[in-house]
Amino acid sequence: MNHKNLKYHIQPHIKASKIPKKLSKSAYGYNMADGIFVGLPASHMKGKWIQITIPPFPPSAVVPIGHIGPWNGGGWNDKYDDPYWRTKRRPQAETGKNLQNIATDKSGIQISDRLWKLLGLKTKRSIIVNWHFVPSPKNKRVLIIDKNGKRGTYDP
Repeated sequence: MNHKNLKYHIQPHIKASKIPKKLSKSAYGYNMADGIFVGLPASHMKGKWIQITIPPFPPSAVVPIGHIGPWNGGGWNDKYDDPYWRTKRRPQAETGKNLQNIATDKSGIQISDRLWKLLGLKTKRSIIVNWHFVPSPKNKRVLIIDKNGKRGTYDP
């Protein structure tokens, strides 16, 4: 996947949900309790970064993709992957069933618990976001702009 082709391809109005804390580590080794990352429903996304924004702006964050999910991704030969951004489609999970015919909450991206809190989404169960791929920062640190416009950088 070439970042030059994906850099400005915005995924608008995607439902996001918080990653459940069932696991101790994410698919890419991030700590589920205090890691700052998102999950997308396709394999082989480790090392890629996105900017996620919550309209109206701010809040916003530049974060790594640290998990496979929410409802699709992985499986034998990646047969459950749903890289909806590559074909400019809506997330398959929005249909209400995933590729294995399991009921979904219709979200197309997941947000880690700590990122959820840093963005000020404490009481919400889901949120609508826009997101797009960005080059990974040279310092490999997460940038968060909270709902009050305050900037902060963190280790993912």
